[in-house]
Amino acid sequence: MAVLTAGVIVLRHAPVGLDAMAACFELMTTTEPTPPHEATVHHVTPQFGKSDRLLHSQIYEHPEVIRAIASWIRRRIESSATV
Repeated sequence: MAVLTAGVIVLRHAPVGLDAMAACFELMTTTEPTPPHEATVHHVTPQFGKSDRLLHSQIYEHPEVIRAIASWIRRRIESSATV
């Protein structure tokens, strides 16, 4: 069964390149919805093994994310105070 699965994986990756198949074991590809017009998306790598939460939930307590959100809120407050 493992050989069959490996064969299917290779065949499915052939159209996009076998290097993509090799990279999928090392790289994490993600997509994020963004609003229309200009948007900035920050990519933060989860802290593996630092929490008992699931990886997709760890991001909410990541120090880098908390700093980025606080900075964004601070800029919004400052820009609305000058208007």
